[in-house]
Amino acid sequence: MLKLFRKNKAFCKADKLTYGLPIEKNFSPKGIYLSVSETCVSVGEEVGIGSLVGKNSDGASVCSGISGKISEIKKISDSKYGVNIENDLAKRQGEYLRPFGEENNIRVTDITPEMLISVMKKASVKTRGHQISANDRTVFQRIEDSFGKARQIVINCVGGEPYDSSFKRIMLENASDVINGMKLVMAVMKIGEGVLLLDSESSECANTLSSMLAPKDNIKVVLADMAYPTDNEHNVIYTLTSIEISRKRSAERVGCVVFDLHEILAVARAFIYGEVETCEIITVSGDALSKPMNLKVPYGTKISEIADYCGVNKDIDVKIIAGGVLRGKEVGTEDVFEVGMSPLVLLNAKKIPSFNGVRCMRCGSCMRACPMLLMPMYLSLSGFSGVKAFGKMFDISACTECGVCQYVCPAGIPILKNIRRMKDTLLPDTADENDKTAENKPEKEENSEKSQDVGGDKQ
Repeated sequence: MLKLFRKNKAFCKADKLTYGLPIEKNFSPKGIYLSVSETCVSVGEEVGIGSLVGKNSDGASVCSGISGKISEIKKISDSKYGVNIENDLAKRQGEYLRPFGEENNIRVTDITPEMLISVMKKASVKTRGHQISANDRTVFQRIEDSFGKARQIVINCVGGEPYDSSFKRIMLENASDVINGMKLVMAVMKIGEGVLLLDSESSECANTLSSMLAPKDNIKVVLADMAYPTDNEHNVIYTLTSIEISRKRSAERVGCVVFDLHEILAVARAFIYGEVETCEIITVSGDALSKPMNLKVPYGTKISEIADYCGVNKDIDVKIIAGGVLRGKEVGTEDVFEVGMSPLVLLNAKKIPSFNGVRCMRCGSCMRACPMLLMPMYLSLSGFSGVKAFGKMFDISACTECGVCQYVCPAGIPILKNIRRMKDTLLPDTADENDKTAENKPEKEENSEKSQDVGGDKQ
């Protein structure tokens, strides 16, 4: 049984700080720092926006979000290099990627999934969402796994974290790109129907998207009262169909493939405009800022520069949480912005209750709130005490790190922090065990998870 966490009013109202603010696109940092597995540049070399800097271990490109000069390349580990780029503020465009039609005289209907993935990797399209799909599949793996199986595509347009209004601003300001990206993927993967899933409070966004759709597009906009965690594909399927999929299964089980809004936007801009994904539209908010905003930020930007641009109060002690107040992690001003750090929340540290060593009250709040029906109090204890047996016994590998347990804990225990501590040491072992178990486990769910169209009656 999938159990979902319903958000309360305090949880929902935080994004109102920035919902009405347009995306600020003029931010340009002094420099950026990029981590790559393989470098393609040398010190002193000039680069433009979108120029290739290196590649990741999966072959995906890493490109510059600013124009300037390579000031330093240093080896971080046996498989990682750090590249520093100084901004010359010229905003020159690189020539690494061009619109697909200019590079290839091929019709959209002739594009294969392999070609789609190749262009996406070249365009540095990032996988979004925390546990958005079963077994943490990348956006490329989802395309490979669902080709020939998926009959419907769902674009998850629901931003789940408090303070995050970036999803709504993208829909309002980039609606045509979102729809064109969706049509492109539908044509390539030969999918006949599409669903744009929005939360029930996004009627303005729904109207904007609907106004750009025609009946022949076979794309419908669905408003739903979606519970947290919103970026889990099982939750998406359950919201639309009331079908429960076991956590080891994926959306293809019901003939569906799920993409995040940011992913589909990046695909559209890569194919239509020849843009490499070097920046992300994020929400920067919190009570420690005088100018909270939705901001277009180049990857590799120092957190301190983002904070200063948004008017951080330097007279108080500020706590910076990257990734949202539920599942986010505290970062420092010298850290750099990476995928998964939105929203960036800056709060007055004095107003944040701190853990004072109170023991677990055994109230069961965390257990009742857990969407995966786990026992967070024992998982937290395993991380706090270092006893691996608890982690294995209570299935720590199933934890999606949504942060709900920590949010509802009346004792203020840092449950998520403790769970992550244990996962760092235990998860590789449990992953190997799960793989072996999966190989020997017979199929039992063929009849219980029948293929069914998504978005049927909930509009």
